[in-house]
Amino acid sequence: MPKKNLFAGLFIFIFFIIVYTSSQSQSIFGGDAGDLVTAAATGGVAHPPGYPLYTMLTSLLIRFIPVGSIAWRASFLSSVPLSLALGILTIYIGLISGSSLAAIFSTLTLGTSYLYWLYGIVPEVFSLHLFFMATQLLILQYWHISNKRFPGILFVTFFVLSLFHHQIILFMVPAYVYYIISNKKRVIKFVSDNKKQITGAAILSLLPLLYFVYSIPKLALYTWEDTLTISNVIKILLRTTYGSFTSATEILQTPFARLTDIYAYLAIAVEDLTLPALILSVIGAGYQFKTNRKHFNFTFLAFAFTGPIFFFYGAYILTNNFTIATFERFIMPSYFFITIWIAYGFKAFYGALSALVSLIRSRTEETSRLQYLPMLFAAFLIIPLNLLFINYEKMHVLTHDNTAEKLSENILNTTEKNSIVLLSDDNGIFNTSYIHFANGYRKDDVVINSNQLFNSRKIKNLIQKNPTVTFPDIKDKLYIEKFVTLNESTHPIYSTSKFLVSDNYVWIREGLLYRLFNKKNLPSEESILKKNNELWDSYYDPLAGSLGSFKHLMLSTNLLLYRLYREETGDYFYVAKRYSEAEVHYRAALRYENSNALTYQKLSIALMGQKKCDEALGILDETYKKFPKSSETSLYYVKFYTECRKDDEKIKYWKQYYDSSIQKTQEKLNTL
Repeated sequence: MPKKNLFAGLFIFIFFIIVYTSSQSQSIFGGDAGDLVTAAATGGVAHPPGYPLYTMLTSLLIRFIPVGSIAWRASFLSSVPLSLALGILTIYIGLISGSSLAAIFSTLTLGTSYLYWLYGIVPEVFSLHLFFMATQLLILQYWHISNKRFPGILFVTFFVLSLFHHQIILFMVPAYVYYIISNKKRVIKFVSDNKKQITGAAILSLLPLLYFVYSIPKLALYTWEDTLTISNVIKILLRTTYGSFTSATEILQTPFARLTDIYAYLAIAVEDLTLPALILSVIGAGYQFKTNRKHFNFTFLAFAFTGPIFFFYGAYILTNNFTIATFERFIMPSYFFITIWIAYGFKAFYGALSALVSLIRSRTEETSRLQYLPMLFAAFLIIPLNLLFINYEKMHVLTHDNTAEKLSENILNTTEKNSIVLLSDDNGIFNTSYIHFANGYRKDDVVINSNQLFNSRKIKNLIQKNPTVTFPDIKDKLYIEKFVTLNESTHPIYSTSKFLVSDNYVWIREGLLYRLFNKKNLPSEESILKKNNELWDSYYDPLAGSLGSFKHLMLSTNLLLYRLYREETGDYFYVAKRYSEAEVHYRAALRYENSNALTYQKLSIALMGQKKCDEALGILDETYKKFPKSSETSLYYVKFYTECRKDDEKIKYWKQYYDSSIQKTQEKLNTL
């Protein structure tokens, strides 16, 4: 293996280990991170497929790194593997392209892109997956060149390891199958000569699964599985209860509908890697096709299946920040192959420039290469340097950010002592579990993932870990009602969502949570409103952290929760005819998140209630311009011209406008 490629890979690794570790997040950030880190910190099992290798390694990092937050320590399993992956990818690109400078340029572009930098500094499973992918590519290429036995066996080891880490490695299989077919005789001979070694390597790669044998029986404080059977382990690994990387196949049923995900994929790639880099990748793909057809076929299959075909299969509905943030994480593997083409594009561009200079100056290609290669490389470095400059501030603000943890502190600080807190959304469950189980915050509360409350296999763990809580028979048809009856006298009960309960009880909004009250002991309207004001005044402002300067999609999903719950608080004050206070809450809701017409509409009627007619009309006009498809705005205009500024003609106009909008919508539905 040429030393120049090794030095190039080492340079890239050192560069990015410095960049990533220096901007590493102290926070769990969002998404699945809270779940993953909490499982590692408590010795439990994370959500399917359980991520046994990741959990085991993260657990070791948490225990043996003596400084920093638990999330920061866990993030080393993002920064280190991703830096290694980029270094290994650099070596691989140098080998297949014959240009270490092209490899350095392309991986600098990849590593400084938004997605790679982000997932190199927050705790998540994707960096380890990318490390496995890069390692497999390099090992396969080295085996192809050397024809030695050891690299082939090592490839099997890393493939099986990656398979039981994250199953999206399966989308690399078509490219691997192509390689096997293209080298059929060689592969058959290798398998025939090394059956025992290959089998041994595969079995050795299964050792991380022993983590389940260790973890499940001990019933950790936080775990998704509490019964050790082969059947249960298989269900975890196969994600039978958690989905197989699809989002909305029942909605995006037609091929045309699914093409919207491919369009979104390309749009995100342009924003991440820049348009010049993608143009270079298109040129590079053509150049690789021309110069090395087999490598092109392999790269194209890998790109197609980890990129466009994966998203065509996944059918994601990109309607909000959470779904887009979930979507974009799965783009990362396909960027490897765009990066390979960027390197080939650099090489093609350099070759064309060298030929042109040689023609003009009548010099040899070698002379022009020596003279112009450094200049060309420096010129192309503008792309990664630009990405470094653009993305530095976005990532640097995460270094000491704790927005995710503060949401959970706000949630738990809403409760009285010794409360039962039922959590039902990802942000609520994962973030709150992290601060409660991993950091030991508010140990007096009983924090329960409400999904497990209705799962017969999870009840055993809940009963053992929460002896003060009484659980009825899971088979009882009135299970939730009996759960409430048995516990409401000893534990205040809170929830992030309203469960169906008997007529004797009612859920009342208290800040970020609902609290269950027996109708015999309902608080007065005044005390409910006072409590809500006190809670919102006491909460940490989510815009005081990184979200105040840049809204990372996954983290910004917290703002949606704040907006929804603040808006509902405003509803309480509006119903009580305390319009000025309702206005305060509606405006606060809009400050958090302003993508919903209803919040504006509610603000307008709170202003109407105070006879602030000019302001109310201004809000309605803003709503109409910002949300032209919201036919309901016309009804608020009707209310305005009825109660605030009497105008029969305007009332008639907006009623007709509403009727026309509804009719058009119905016609579209009938067409569909």
